[in-house]
Amino acid sequence: MTAPRTRSGSRKEPGTLSLLAEILDNRPNLPEARCRTNWELFDDIVDGKASRDDKNYARGLCRRCVHSAECPDSLARPEIAKAG
Repeated sequence: MTAPRTRSGSRKEPGTLSLLAEILDNRPNLPEARCRTNWELFDDIVDGKASRDDKNYARGLCRRCVHSAECPDSLARPEIAKAG
């Protein structure tokens, strides 16, 4: 009698890579962005959990970021800063 076949678990979940590609599609590569090391702060802003001081600190990071002009989510631009 042959043992039942089982999955090894080493295969990726179907669609994971395509989902990631869709999320990152048309997003600029910003390797030196200041938010990369402060992602929790920016996630809290998006989730509505950030304090006023946190938002001001994040805006300051965006203003000093080398990628501020090309970042679609920069808090340094007035139209985005008002929404936050």
